[in-house]
Amino acid sequence: MAAVLGIISKDRFEKFAGKDAAPGTVLELNQHVSHHPTFDALAKNGTLFLCTVRPGDVLWLVAVLEAPKKTETSWKSAFNVVPITDISSLKTKIKFDTGSGMSSKKGALGMSLQTPRTLTDSDVALLRSAAAKAPKAATPAKAATPAKVAKPEKAAKSEKAPPATKKAGAADPLDEQRSMMIDACFAQFEEVHADIKDNPEPYLKPPKWKASYGLRGPFTESVQSIYSGAIDATEACRMLGEELAPFVDGKGLAMTLKLATDEVTDADNLYGEIVDSFVIRAIEDLGRGLLALALDRPKDFPSTCETYRPLLERQLPKVKLLLGS
Repeated sequence: MAAVLGIISKDRFEKFAGKDAAPGTVLELNQHVSHHPTFDALAKNGTLFLCTVRPGDVLWLVAVLEAPKKTETSWKSAFNVVPITDISSLKTKIKFDTGSGMSSKKGALGMSLQTPRTLTDSDVALLRSAAAKAPKAATPAKAATPAKVAKPEKAAKSEKAPPATKKAGAADPLDEQRSMMIDACFAQFEEVHADIKDNPEPYLKPPKWKASYGLRGPFTESVQSIYSGAIDATEACRMLGEELAPFVDGKGLAMTLKLATDEVTDADNLYGEIVDSFVIRAIEDLGRGLLALALDRPKDFPSTCETYRPLLERQLPKVKLLLGS
């Protein structure tokens, strides 16, 4: 039977379970809102393992939905009975059916898992074993009355390793980082491709940003967080100056800084929120660029995506297949 790993965004998880939820809490969760094609494999009594990424790239298993059934908006099953379990120790052990495993890049774990992943039998055994050993809290957490527990102590920051020297013939790290952005973009494209087929025009128009909504548009309106985890100032500046540079401008930065400072006080989490906002904008622009290329609408191709054009063009066969063109 098939098994798939899906991700719940940080904001959506905290809205349901509360910001202070901790391992041991059983979430009364019985559905996952998504129609990503990867989940179709669950139709024959499969298992959906739902995870979330916590600050510091901590990975939690938050629910297991057994034999879910597809509805108009989600995959629905009996209520979860598995407690929240810290599975950070499995990040290097879970390989998925592709053998690619999870990203080890700091702060990028959530982004690398935006695309649902099919699990191997070995992966499933690791997850079930970890969940079976986890202590269970006395009262399940409900959306209306999230459990309140003590916040775990913040882990001490480890010393940074010296930067690696690039070897001759080695892959350009910036290309790898841009490829991760493209993967996240395609995952969002798959989520909304049915709506695009019905009416592509709204997805080709530059979005009008709203102060309370952030740098989102039709591709990312359901996304709460893509780049999860705390980031220090050095890494945030590197990302904003490299792979995210085309998407950073004065208006977006001013809006992002206001939203982030209103909600976050911890410095590293503040940097993470700022980076996350521009990753969301990047995914939005890249999705628009991908659609413009697929429909041969060069005038609608965003100028912010020019450095990503070769990577976007590689996705065209898959996109045209999705759109039936």
